[in-house]
Amino acid sequence: LNLSIDLGIYSILSSSGILFFYLLKFYERIIYRFFASSKRKYIPYLLILPNLILSSYKISIIKVILSSINKNILNYKYNRNHIYSLLLIICLIFNPFYYFTNNFIYCFLLPYFIYYLYDVKKSVCKKYKEFIFNLFIQLLFLPITILNNNKFSVLSLFIIYLLKDIFGIVYVFSYICIFLPFKEYILDFTSKLLINLIQGFDRINYVLYFDINWIFIIFYYVFLIILILQIEKKNDRKSMIFSCIFIFYIFSSSSLIKSKFESYISFINVGQGDSILIHDKNINVLIDTGGSMYMDIGGEVLIPYLNKKGINSLDYVFLTHDDIDHNGAFPLLKEKLEVKNYILGSDFYKISIKNHTFYNLNHYSIHDLNNDDSSVIKFKFYNKTYLFTGDISINIEKKLTLYEDVDADILKVAHHGSKTSSCIEFLKKVSPESAVISVGKNNYYNHPNIEVVNRLYSLNIKILRTDEIGTITLYPFDFDFDLNCILYLDKKRSNK
Repeated sequence: LNLSIDLGIYSILSSSGILFFYLLKFYERIIYRFFASSKRKYIPYLLILPNLILSSYKISIIKVILSSINKNILNYKYNRNHIYSLLLIICLIFNPFYYFTNNFIYCFLLPYFIYYLYDVKKSVCKKYKEFIFNLFIQLLFLPITILNNNKFSVLSLFIIYLLKDIFGIVYVFSYICIFLPFKEYILDFTSKLLINLIQGFDRINYVLYFDINWIFIIFYYVFLIILILQIEKKNDRKSMIFSCIFIFYIFSSSSLIKSKFESYISFINVGQGDSILIHDKNINVLIDTGGSMYMDIGGEVLIPYLNKKGINSLDYVFLTHDDIDHNGAFPLLKEKLEVKNYILGSDFYKISIKNHTFYNLNHYSIHDLNNDDSSVIKFKFYNKTYLFTGDISINIEKKLTLYEDVDADILKVAHHGSKTSSCIEFLKKVSPESAVISVGKNNYYNHPNIEVVNRLYSLNIKILRTDEIGTITLYPFDFDFDLNCILYLDKKRSNK
């Protein structure tokens, strides 16, 4: 649900460790009720083993199991942060880049900080200790949320505390339902109840929009940390140093900061449609927005993706032509983000955006905004040339082959791989290294056409498909001037 993004409910649904904790507690209660043996404390961990394997050994789930073993079997023999430290070292040995992921923040950095500064068991505010603990977690990430989205929900500060038990119970109940007859009806009824509950909270939710600066954020964190230290009566030097390190990492790892130094082109998985994001440090350009009559592509896919990347304004939006699968999400995009400029169709020759120039090669249509009026945009990104072809047909492709320089390294295949496009003459003239097909999984049109796929293979062109890979992001590495693009497979949700 798009509304769950504003409320922050998606963080509960994605926090598999929290939900897994409830399943483990459920096993413990069942076993302790029916077994009197001293060995019963080991049984829940044997029962939970299949779930751990099916989860592909998620770090958050391993954390829950180790913490539970430390509590129930080892009787708090080890400090919680010592267990986290060992697990973190193992993670970094196998994958040093884990340090730069959001999972590192949520699984390790945040728990370290909270448990170090705020002792729930010894808190001076014993009556509301759990509520205060959860509130601190929300407050710590509030500025980063605002920086990435320019907004925050008042209710999101309390929603996790209010709903985590409900979601935990539903998670356990849903797991049990797998083994029951008529589970489809039971789960459907349960999901509808949850949706109605979320929609009820959304009606009373109030979203605030902000345009904050770094000075405000620094003062905010200093005030919050002093407040925590005063509540816990901690005035030691180590606590202050640890707090400074935490703030520095949060700033350096936020998507808004990282976006200032990144350059990439993303073919966003919007299902049966097109949407390409071009990001070069402080420049953001979007070619098409995707769209569908059956789901809210803008609210459920495009805008959340841009928010995750720390993008809240677009310098230019090119809408190649007037089809819903190319511009259907544009009205919502204009409402939610700042769109400085946009153009629809192929009625332009050249547009310069700061130090980048976009050329339209299609001057052979009658400007009626149909498929053949798609702008055909040629664009050089570092040392690679890209060609974005909209939904042009073979008729336009042959004219481009005769009269335009269409040579490119990366080709966005026209019309999602339809048989009405991608003629052999055009593909030979473009002679790309790779061809990207933006297409919906199991789509009604059976795109891409098998003849087009075979044509690309026959020319030794590497095929990248959003229905198979997800969002495809190409990064240029600008060490020296010998620049190469590598493929980063950013697996997102598949189209329904």
